[in-house]
Amino acid sequence: MDSVTVRIPASPQYVSVVRLIAASLGARLGFTIDEIEDLKIGVDELAGYLTGRDGRDGTLEIRFAISGDSIEIAGGGDFESRQRAGPELSDFSRRILETVVDSAALDPGDRSPSFRLSGRRPRRREASIASGSSISTSASSSSWRADSAIGASCSRTSFRSEPSAY
Repeated sequence: MDSVTVRIPASPQYVSVVRLIAASLGARLGFTIDEIEDLKIGVDELAGYLTGRDGRDGTLEIRFAISGDSIEIAGGGDFESRQRAGPELSDFSRRILETVVDSAALDPGDRSPSFRLSGRRPRRREASIASGSSISTSASSSSWRADSAIGASCSRTSFRSEPSAY
């Protein structure tokens, strides 16, 4: 397993660095352009949640681990004690994550919020729609997790546009 770790200021303008690393590692694993874009969107949603719209005093540390045909991305923030990440992900952000990554989890924490997400290169076009998607929120905390079924077939479907015979 290879890993890359990056530490950036907790400011939205540096999230693009994290997206670039995710794209580069996804390309190294042989992800398609669409799969790379999905990975970038997923890491952007979660890292952006940690930084907030205006940024925070502190840093984000993101660890990318690649193995075989999968990538695991774990990130965490180290912020001033009075700065919290938002209360929880919006329904829209949750829906985006359900769509673009195989699994994602968020722990808002007090001073050290964190996230994890994973993506796997589908077995080349034996894709089937995952019927086991789940999302849950804990009533005792605002932790969030979404998992798509990963089995012998792909957990995401790719649609191709074929030229029309007309």
